[in-house]
Order: sequence, then structure tokens, then C-alpha cells
Amino acid sequence: MRLFQFISEINLFETDATDNISIRIQRLTTWFFISTFTTSLLIVTIYASLYAGEVHITIQNPTIDLYAELAAKYSIECDCSETSIPHKEFISLQPIYHQVCSSDFVTQRWIDYLCHSTEHSFYFYADFRSTAVQQFQLLAILCQLSIQETKDGLDLFLHTEIISDKLMSKDFLVAETQARIGTFKTNAPDALHYKLMFIREMIAGNALLSSTPNIFQFMFQYHDYGYGPVWKINHENVFHQTDGNFCTCKEFFTCYSRAGFFGGSLFNSDNSFAYLYIIDGWYTGCRPIDSLLSSTLKTFYN
Repeated sequence: MRLFQFISEINLFETDATDNISIRIQRLTTWFFISTFTTSLLIVTIYASLYAGEVHITIQNPTIDLYAELAAKYSIECDCSETSIPHKEFISLQPIYHQVCSSDFVTQRWIDYLCHSTEHSFYFYADFRSTAVQQFQLLAILCQLSIQETKDGLDLFLHTEIISDKLMSKDFLVAETQARIGTFKTNAPDALHYKLMFIREMIAGNALLSSTPNIFQFMFQYHDYGYGPVWKINHENVFHQTDGNFCTCKEFFTCYSRAGFFGGSLFNSDNSFAYLYIIDGWYTGCRPIDSLLSSTLKTFYN
């Protein structure tokens, strides 16, 4: 009875008030506080008894197999002894170039053959023999540039480092590697493309003319008054394009026509070119570089 009376009279919030109502409120507040505190303490005790807690175990120099086994079961971290590694340590790339860049068509022997196989110094401007030497020289240069640009870009890529202070999972490393390779393959042609675009814009902006008689026909003529020989423009070359329209280099530097071989007659009655033989997919135009880039190499596979 005394214990029950003691418990019922516990008052943690006792004040100077002596009336029964105030004392009763103080004792109820005390009981509420003790009940809440006891319940909270009980919950914390039960949770602490059930929670196993974290155990930190350090393994020195684990193998890849052991790391994979532990990673499948536990949450682990593995510090790297080296925080960076170049791509060349785990990536191998072998570029494949167009067949023409390893063919006879870009060799000096073929270019010399074109130079020495022609019977005349000048040909009709749409004749294959008029611009073939310059176009195949350009083709050889483009092959050399593309190979060199690819080698330089690949060398830079392989020396680029991947940086991480933690060991990456296999799936993450594979995904990261594939993404980097994909970006390199996408950007690799841009270096040559921008240089080529700059060259073409520079030629057009400065109105540089080709050494071939593709833009104008010139005639060497002595002046009637004996002042000496002068070069005289005879007429502008007109290109008969594949869409049936006619085009001059004065209007557009990108004019081109199908290349072929011509005999004694150069034009038909409708002013179209009188080809003896048309080289399929090969073009000649105002500037060798533009007509070359418009051409295909399918005729050389026949």
C-alpha cells in the first residue's frame, strides 16, 4: 500500500500551489512524462538489440574474383593504388581506312602514268585527261591527311587518362569505356572535315584559280600592234550538269559535269557534251577539289 501510495503521489513538476486541482494536474503531467519516456526507452532498447550494426573489415590487395564475390554480398569500397590510368593500358583500337588509300590510284606511279600517257598538252575541259592528274594528286593528299589525322587523334585518345580514386565495377567501366570510344569515333572525322572546309573557303574567298583550263579557255595571241604576246580570255567554260542545267564558274565555283573521253566533236546539236565514253561517277568541274569530293570511286571497281 505504501508503494502504491508513493507512486501515486510522485510529482516531478511540483510548485508552490497547494490546492488539490493544481496538485492533481502536476501528478498527471508527471505520469504522462514517465510513460512517454519509458515507452521511448523501450523502443530504443528493442531496436538496439535487433540491429546487428556495421562491421568494418579491411582486406589488403584483394584479387578481382574476391572483390566481385564480396561486392555481390556486401557494400564495399576499394581504394585504388593509382588514381589514373591511360586508355592505352586497357583499350586497343585499329583504324580501317578506305581501300583507295592503299590502292595504286594514290601512288606516284599511277600519277606519273597519267602524266606521261596523254598524247597532248591540252584537252577539252570536261575530258577526264584534263584534270585527272590534279584530282588523283588531291586524292593521295586526302588519304595522307586522313591517315595522319587519325593517327594523331588516336595517339591523343590512347594517352588520355581515366581518373578514379575508387575501384570501378566491371559494368560501369565497360559502359564508360564504350562511351569514350563512341565519342572518339564520332569526333575523329571532324578534324579533317574542318581543315578541308577551311581550305575550300580560303580558295573561294580569295578567288584562287586552278592551273587546269576548267574555268576559262585561254588563247595565246600576239597583239596586232606588236606590243608582245598576251594571254586573252576566249570564253567561259560551260558545264552541263547531271540535272540538265548549264552552269558557269563565273556564277558558281561548284559547277561540275560528268567526266569522260572526247574525240574530234565536242558538242551535240543541243549543245550537250558529245562523249565518246563517260566515266561513271567521276566528275570534272571548276575546282578539282570540289569535283573530286562530288565523285565516287565505283568505276574503279569495275
